Amino acid sequence: MLALLALGSLSSLAEEIGEKHDFDDHSEKFDSWCRAYGRDRGEEGTGPRTFPSEAEFNVYAVNDCAYLFKGGQWLARKHSGAWTLAESLLEVA
Repeated sequence: MLALLALGSLSSLAEEIGEKHDFDDHSEKFDSWCRAYGRDRGEEGTGPRTFPSEAEFNVYAVNDCAYLFKGGQWLARKHSGAWTLAESLLEVA
């Protein structure tokens, strides 16, 4: 989990962390890899962040898909929707 958090802001969360690759290469070989703004696109200021309160985080991530670790559980939301347990968004094979 720490390696995933170290990637910071993600464009896509996938089954594998993967390795540095061309952000704009959407070939099938990268479908199972996370796509990170910093590692793969070279953007600065996209590393992991913490916030002093949930309210401040919500202001920061108001229009983004976001994940929040709260009460020992990972929560997720799509854009400005309601928080839900992140595991409930996983596809069950």
